[in-house]
Formats: sequence, C-alpha cells, structure tokens
Amino acid sequence: MKLVFIGDTHNQHGGVVIPPCDVLVHTGDLTGRGEAHEVIAGLEWLQQQPAARLLYTPGNHDWLFEHQEPYGKELCKQYGVDYLHDSGVVIDGIHFYGTAWTPWFCNWAFNVVHESDIDRHFQKIPDETSILITHGPPRGVLDAVAHDQRHVGCPALLRHVKRVMPRVHAFGHIHEGYGRLDKDGTAFLNCSQVDLRYVLTNRPHVVEL
Repeated sequence: MKLVFIGDTHNQHGGVVIPPCDVLVHTGDLTGRGEAHEVIAGLEWLQQQPAARLLYTPGNHDWLFEHQEPYGKELCKQYGVDYLHDSGVVIDGIHFYGTAWTPWFCNWAFNVVHESDIDRHFQKIPDETSILITHGPPRGVLDAVAHDQRHVGCPALLRHVKRVMPRVHAFGHIHEGYGRLDKDGTAFLNCSQVDLRYVLTNRPHVVEL
C-alpha cells in the first residue's frame, strides 16, 4: 500500500504535486479560515488527485468543521473524502484513526485549554491503530518553533502514541517542524507543505507499507 501524506496547505493545494497512491492523507489546515467556499475548493482538489482513497482530519484553521460539523461531513461525503475526527477507518486491514484536537493557541478551532480534557479525547485512540493522523505533533517530536526552539507539541498525545505505538504518526500544525523522524518503531511525519511564512515549500511524504 502506497500512502501519501500532506498537511497545512492553507488554500495553496493547487501547487502541491501528488504522486499516484492508494491512500492520500491530509492532516489538516486545508483552508485559511475554514469558510465554506475554501473547504469546497479544497475538497474538489482532493477529489481530483490520483489516489484510490482520500482521508482528511481537520486543523485549527478549518473552522467550518467545528462550527458546522454535520455540514462539513456531508461535504466530505459528496467529494469522496473520508472525514476522520475522533473516528477511524480500516483499509485493506490497516487501521487509520484521526483526531483534530490541539492544545490551546489563540483560541483557534479544535483548541483545548486543559491537558486533562485533551487527554480524554486521546483516550479514544484505539490500540489497534496503525496509522495515526492528528493535526498537531506530540511533545518533543518535530514540534520546535523557530524563534526560540521551544517544543510546543502535546504531552498527552505523546503518552497515547507510546500506548498505541502506530506504524506511522502523521501531523502538521508546526510549519517549521516539517520532516520525518523514525523512533521506537513509529515513523513520525510532520506534513506541513508551507513554511513559517506560509510559503509553499515542502514535498509530500510517501510511505510504502
């Protein structure tokens, strides 16, 4: 199975080149402000890509999915995109699970103030998850911000990644953290396609299972 991972396209998806694949995963921030016209344009683009299956977990910019989730789910269904937020899907025996929650930052979408509250969301991640899709990174993994190299990933998420031990953990959110880190049997992928200045810079990650 060939998997392609992208994230943080912020309405610039038209400049991203997707190779043919079995599954294309978007880890959130498809849009700039999560307005309906942005979401529809992004989903239309996803539908046109050379992928047999399309998976999408929203990000903190994708407001429509927090404010009008039933409508957002219906849009995803119309465009053949599997919407994964606190939910999963099995493809050819591989368990995928997605969740959008991130620690509080300027009160954007899917932000959670207290670690105990976000932990309750991450407790839902099934033990059998092979491909974990989150919008934000776990603490200490491809999560350092540029201005002071401070790690801003989620400690609660890190605990649950250690519990589940997925084969792949894909995320974005911290643009300057783009890259791959293989550790303890998990391929960690920061999938942000744009850099700190929102310039489309990075390439999709490709994983063969």
